Amino acid sequence: MRIIIGVCIFLAAAALGAEGVPVKGGLHSKVTLHLENSTVKPGSTVYAALEFALDKDWHIYYKNPGDSGIAPTVKINTAEVIPGEILFPPPEKIVAASLTSYGYHGRTVLLVPLNIATASKPGKLKVEGKLEYLECRESCLPAGGDFSFDLPVGETTQNDAGAAAVFNAAREKLPRPSPFEIRKISENSFSIQLPISAAEIVAIPDPLGAVDVPTPQATVEKNLVRLEYPAGKKRSEGLLLSLRDKDQWSHYTVVLPAASAETPVLLYFLFAVLGGLILNFMPCVLPVLSLKAMSLVSPSPDLGRGSGGGAWPYTLGVVATFSAVGGLFLILRASGQAIGWGFQLQNPIFVAAIAILFAVMALNLFGVFEIRVPAITTRPAIGEAMTGVIAVVAATPCTAPFMASALGAALTLPAAAGFLMFPLLGFGMALPFLVFAVFPRAGKILPKPGNWLITFKGVLGFMMAGSALWLVWVFGSLTNAAFSLLTAILLIAFALYIYGKHQVTPAKRAVKIVRYAAMVMALVFAFRFAFVGLTPAAKTNTEAGVWKNFSPAAVQAEIAAKNPVFVDFTADWCLSCKVNEQVAFTDKVMQRFAERRVILFKADFTNLDDAIANEITRLGRAGVPVYAFYDRRGNLTLLPQVLTEGLMLESIQNLTN
Repeated sequence: MRIIIGVCIFLAAAALGAEGVPVKGGLHSKVTLHLENSTVKPGSTVYAALEFALDKDWHIYYKNPGDSGIAPTVKINTAEVIPGEILFPPPEKIVAASLTSYGYHGRTVLLVPLNIATASKPGKLKVEGKLEYLECRESCLPAGGDFSFDLPVGETTQNDAGAAAVFNAAREKLPRPSPFEIRKISENSFSIQLPISAAEIVAIPDPLGAVDVPTPQATVEKNLVRLEYPAGKKRSEGLLLSLRDKDQWSHYTVVLPAASAETPVLLYFLFAVLGGLILNFMPCVLPVLSLKAMSLVSPSPDLGRGSGGGAWPYTLGVVATFSAVGGLFLILRASGQAIGWGFQLQNPIFVAAIAILFAVMALNLFGVFEIRVPAITTRPAIGEAMTGVIAVVAATPCTAPFMASALGAALTLPAAAGFLMFPLLGFGMALPFLVFAVFPRAGKILPKPGNWLITFKGVLGFMMAGSALWLVWVFGSLTNAAFSLLTAILLIAFALYIYGKHQVTPAKRAVKIVRYAAMVMALVFAFRFAFVGLTPAAKTNTEAGVWKNFSPAAVQAEIAAKNPVFVDFTADWCLSCKVNEQVAFTDKVMQRFAERRVILFKADFTNLDDAIANEITRLGRAGVPVYAFYDRRGNLTLLPQVLTEGLMLESIQNLTN
């Protein structure tokens, strides 16, 4: 029986070899169908090629025909085969009188993805369908008709070497996904940053969906393309962008930021304050805020009555640091660098410095040494302001609800309004402590100082040590040199241990010299281990189990094949991402993904990656985490930054029906 099935498959494959099989065309055109595979596996996606050969001066139309015409369509009547969206090469511009159309003359090949049902049985699967198109010169004639062919189904998918030339040539002509940064100026206005100055551009909107398809007005200013759609028209979410550099044309598919209702700027300001407020409850900030809470319980008398444990200088430190980091972020973005919020944690030197700082703070809380800097001991406000600085640094790995919308708006609003988002985030973060400054009586609800503070300091020490260890792990992801940083921290701990002994134990001059020499040597070697000779870690393969490595082209290919797609934009230094992975991506959720045949992509932003940064910007966000869910029609839904198992199960249910 298997021999008979094998012979049938071989005969079917031979019929669809390099020569292809004829499909009913028209009076002035011929169509040949080619199949890329000699056998296809149930549950796979394979491609058919429709090769059109037209008489001189006759043409067919692109998927967006322009001012007149109808694009070719393919319908499959076999239940076990579901066709995807036809892939069109870049068209020619066809001008007749005052009308501009887009189409093809001579020979052209259209690719049709075919999704094979998992229940298909080995053997010959008879596929029946219908091709319809117009063949046009001065007038148009309907063409096409019914067709059928035998699709060979086997245990594996195997390519047909005889058809490879047809498919390779067809794919070579397809436009590539755009690698350029796209910014949304208004609902119908966009800018695209190019690496070159284009001599000529053509922008053709994607007509898919029930929308008007007006052609945008495209202008070039040096390396910047501006697209303006007519007001009051429903624009498409994608377009074909063709660029000419001297005599060379390049073609790209561009996905524009999704249309949305305009949000008042004041509402974004409110989002910034709320995001900063919620940031206080995120796990990355807790150790530092606990230090601040301790100053509320036992405030310094030097801070003055009604200071709220130094709330005002703490607020100044938080707001100033948020403003500085945010200003640098906006300047780097404006200079063309593809970075996201938390960009400083992609720098191993910065991560090493903060890990060491947190380790030193933990040693101080454990009582290994005391900080006796005159400016801080005589002016506690400086210490409170520094606590605010450290709190913001600790907060950058986390993204709170509302914060993502505020940061995304900061990239699209005018410069002054965009910058204002960052001090507002800082104000929101400091708001709980300002309450104690504005309403001193609120301090009565806090416990009185006592011996419990000693235990509390020890607990805080372990929390700071845990934060330092986590940063060492992040450092290892960036450089593969976590052991070097751990060695540096151990040497610094040794130096501070000696310093602590020096603070409490008097010694003779010779002993002091030995102590200082040991401290200096330990610090020199610590610097050598932590900062000298750092090299970025090689980009690791994030594919694990069902997760695929992210690339815009791979995502667009799955969307074109009508598959639901989920993209997880994450990073090792993003603590919110790691919490979501444990809480939301449970076995039950992963099983539901598999049942609904959702294609999963992981976009690892631990190290700087321009493609990921550009995609995050296109989605209207400023940093990770971002969770993008595309349904079978390619419609995008952005999930919240804080996930739960229930939310994930509900989203999978709603977006895969």
